[in-house]
Amino acid sequence: MLLMQQGAARILAEPIARFVPGADGVVDLYLMPAYDDIASLYYQEGEWKLHYALPGDLAVAHPKEGEAHPLTKEVFGAAVGEMAKHAA
Repeated sequence: MLLMQQGAARILAEPIARFVPGADGVVDLYLMPAYDDIASLYYQEGEWKLHYALPGDLAVAHPKEGEAHPLTKEVFGAAVGEMAKHAA
């Protein structure tokens, strides 16, 4: 596990599985201390993809249903920034 912090927001990255249908790895992101499942990272087609509802995406009932964004520094920063806003 990896615990990250930005301001008052603490985010825990927890590896879930090495192999799942449609992906070669899954990492879930949780907002601490509530342990709320807020996003997922999937390794698909040779790249990591972040499943999270960023501003402008369609609303979803669960983070895993969110649009898949290629994992870049900018996308991860935007997601963590949104998570930090909701943690405050």
